[in-house]
Amino acid sequence: ESMMTEKLARKGIRVPADYEPDILHGLRVSEMMVTQPQTVSPEMTVSTLARKIVSVDPQWNAARIFPIVDASDVLCGIISRADVLAAVATAPDSTVLDAGVGNPITIHAEDTLADAADRMIQHAVGRLPVVDHSNPPRLCGIVGRREILKARQYRLDAEKRD
Repeated sequence: ESMMTEKLARKGIRVPADYEPDILHGLRVSEMMVTQPQTVSPEMTVSTLARKIVSVDPQWNAARIFPIVDASDVLCGIISRADVLAAVATAPDSTVLDAGVGNPITIHAEDTLADAADRMIQHAVGRLPVVDHSNPPRLCGIVGRREILKARQYRLDAEKRD
């Protein structure tokens, strides 16, 4: 410890000796996002989506949220598996747009993964639809905690090789 950090170290505060760049500040959302998430149309009913989720098709039963997009890929909302389960019990004939979130928290492809992580924490969500700057916004992909952790894993793997 140095004279400058000794008091902090005694209090249990870690002071890094070297500069450690944060990989999340250096990677764009576009580099890690899922570019073709499973989407649903605004007219689909929650009961139809529930049947697809419980099917053996991995593209449906692996997804945790489903962006709701129109024919032009404009993001209309999102619906989570939890939203589907809640709605199928109370209103199985309602649309996914009625049961989902109509104005979701989003992020842009050129934002950093650090921005995405911060936004997820601030809004208590685990996944963000990635949209372009058009008005209304078009869906480009989706980014979640898994993609952010993959970025960290790449850094750890690179350190092992070096």
